[in-house]
Amino acid sequence: MKKSLWTVALSLGLATQASHGQTIADGLRYLEQEQYGNARKTLQELYNKNQTAESAYQLGYFYLKTEKPDSAKIFFEKGITIDAKYALNHAGLGTTKYIAKNKAGAQADFDQALTLSKRKNAEVIHRVAEGYFVYGGEKDPTAAIELLDGNPAKKQKGAKDIAPQDAEIALTLGDAYLDRNNIAANDGGKAKDSYDRAVSINPKLAKAYIKQGNIWVRARNYTRAIEDYKKGIAADPSYSPGYRELGFLYIRAGKYNEGIQNYEEYMKRSDGNMDTQYAYGQFLYLAKQYDKSLEVLRKLEGKFDRPNLYRVKGYDEYELKDYPNSLKSLEMFFSKSPADKIIASDYEYLGRSFIATGKDTIKGIEYIHKAIEMDSTKKDLYEKLFDELWNGKAFRLAAKQREMQIGKTNRGTTNDYISIGTAYYQAKDYQKADSAFVQSIAIQENLTNLYWRAKNASRIDSKAQAERDEKLKKDPKAKLDKLNSYARPYLEKYIESAEREVKDIAKDAKLKPRITEAHYLLAGISANYDNDIKKAEERLKKSLEIDPEYEAAKKMLQKVQDLQKKPETKPEEKKR
Repeated sequence: MKKSLWTVALSLGLATQASHGQTIADGLRYLEQEQYGNARKTLQELYNKNQTAESAYQLGYFYLKTEKPDSAKIFFEKGITIDAKYALNHAGLGTTKYIAKNKAGAQADFDQALTLSKRKNAEVIHRVAEGYFVYGGEKDPTAAIELLDGNPAKKQKGAKDIAPQDAEIALTLGDAYLDRNNIAANDGGKAKDSYDRAVSINPKLAKAYIKQGNIWVRARNYTRAIEDYKKGIAADPSYSPGYRELGFLYIRAGKYNEGIQNYEEYMKRSDGNMDTQYAYGQFLYLAKQYDKSLEVLRKLEGKFDRPNLYRVKGYDEYELKDYPNSLKSLEMFFSKSPADKIIASDYEYLGRSFIATGKDTIKGIEYIHKAIEMDSTKKDLYEKLFDELWNGKAFRLAAKQREMQIGKTNRGTTNDYISIGTAYYQAKDYQKADSAFVQSIAIQENLTNLYWRAKNASRIDSKAQAERDEKLKKDPKAKLDKLNSYARPYLEKYIESAEREVKDIAKDAKLKPRITEAHYLLAGISANYDNDIKKAEERLKKSLEIDPEYEAAKKMLQKVQDLQKKPETKPEEKKR
């Protein structure tokens, strides 16, 4: 029976010991417990003492597991130099190439590893399968499944067939099915079966229960997931990552105190290395304890060479409203992090920081749109961003944001164009507002866009009148064409449409003030453009019929009536 890397190390690694009696098994146990400092020290000492292909592989494997593929590659290559027939180093080297997106090079190394092992070594097959989807690169869980589960069409046995009692292989197969998540192929059910098999093989394997719980996490049934996680810790209380995972799960369930308690249990069992301290800072951020998270991360700054430190630091600073430092941290993160490691929330926070500092709002909007492109669940950011810009009285930018949104999605609703129009209206850019309302009406005419086009058109009238008055002020003898009201037809259409759709406008809380305003504006047009005082009076009376308390209409009606009472001056009186 072939065994996993873990069991192979336990049985064979005893021959390779560090000066203080530690073995490869000890190093791997430290790695499993995420005591990375002790794991690296042990495996490095074993390699230094006895430079074999196996000791080189184990050290390379450590670096692979701790997300340092460049360092891993060095030791896999050294292992191949020592013994080119040791298949695991070819599997490891192929994995580093796969991470680097050198698929052709990776495939050549994977094929070499399988050829050297004659496809009979379950551990080699297992590590090649991991290379396709566990560590990075363009994931190919289907290739991993074929290696682990077998391919009857090709008459190839899978790793699980060669080593049916290897719980680690069962777990990786479950992960591959869960990663592929082909509903039609029942991948979720197959993942559960693999995890259940791992538990039956080794009931003391804590992470098997945690992986069972992960299926419930996907279904957002956190109560059931927590039960499985607790089973894992009960099966092996020494398995420190179990406390961390339970802590994260409590955070997802909104139980922050329980989350922190479990994470601190994990910290007690770790070796206090900087990776663990960074993870604690990240955990505190997730628990919304931004000040404590920032305190932890600042102590690591300059010592911990990971771009993600600046990511979480920037998040914390933004939440604490320290926008200049948030922008500085996030720009540092982007400068250090590979493009394929950037996630949607990175663009979201970067965009928000640009907007909050006022450094480049348009760029900030673009970054937030990028976040939405990367993660469709963030579409609510469109509305949130528009509201934030609106509430901050950045109306022109709010309009620009919505225009950019339509450009990105290649679709705009009647309400989208109303939003653009009202934003430009508030920014006093009435021509752009008018264009937006025209587009809204073209999509679907309704009382809202008719009202806003009419109201905005009255501002265009006012602006034109003001410009005409300014010209006459500069040159009283200037011959100017008579102005015609742009707003008149739109105000009239709005009133007609409203009266057709609503029987009792006076009882409609939304419509009442808008219709009274429309009559009031038409009264002004009758008086100012047509010099028709009688018509103006009629409009004002209609306005006051709907709302007798409309103060502006009352005042204007009084003025109109006073003008009609004033005696007309005779020609001969003018000569005197």
